[in-house]
Amino acid sequence: MNYIELLNSAVDDFFPKDGKWYSSCFSRPNELNKNNLPCHLRDYVWLSKMMYDDQKLYFTTVELVLNYIKLSTYFDKKRHEYELEIVRWQIDWMRSGGENWLIPDGYGDELVDFNPNIDIAFREGLINTLTKIGMDKEVIEEGLEVYAYMWRNKYMENAFNNTYNNPLNFNDDDSIIIDDEFKNTWIMKRKYDYYKNHKDVVDKYGEVEQCMKLDEESIKMINMYLDIKHKERMKELELNKDKNKSMTIKYMPLVNFD
Repeated sequence: MNYIELLNSAVDDFFPKDGKWYSSCFSRPNELNKNNLPCHLRDYVWLSKMMYDDQKLYFTTVELVLNYIKLSTYFDKKRHEYELEIVRWQIDWMRSGGENWLIPDGYGDELVDFNPNIDIAFREGLINTLTKIGMDKEVIEEGLEVYAYMWRNKYMENAFNNTYNNPLNFNDDDSIIIDDEFKNTWIMKRKYDYYKNHKDVVDKYGEVEQCMKLDEESIKMINMYLDIKHKERMKELELNKDKNKSMTIKYMPLVNFD
């Protein structure tokens, strides 16, 4: 086994198999600790020292490892795979209710899950969080497209429900029911807007769905339909709100203060 093969073999063992990382990475500590790897993935000097120490590459020098890291396509490939795994882990962490992700400005705090733009907040928050620990923004956006199936449909549906199903109202009244055609059309338009806002990254790394490339006439008709349904739904929610308020007053138990 030659010198390059030895280093390639070391790379196989160097990068973790999962993308879990710890909040200490927000401060990007410089200590040569494997827990700090996610926040130094584009720091060649730190990487060379960490790899030399972690893999016990005593047959060579840190300087030669540094040169290898800078030039090796194999190292670049393995690092890229690990970066995508970090993005995948972060998506799974956030969608499972994990904390310590950076909620974008304007989206509130712990109630962000009930925000009408939760899909947008989720994407921005994930990017803000991982760039904060030093990850490259383009690879984060690549991961968001590669693993779009893990989050995009789910959070667009959540955004619809947060807008039109009043998620903080736990009343089981039939007026909460909404028709699927409205919901599906709204999500279709949401995907169209998503593609318009992130066209370059979707074209490069993701899947372009048919609804993302609708013509202007189709979008015009969809917007007219959604505008009508929006007004109808807002009226329904307002009536339901007034009804619940009336019922609360009517059935409030009497309290005897004697």
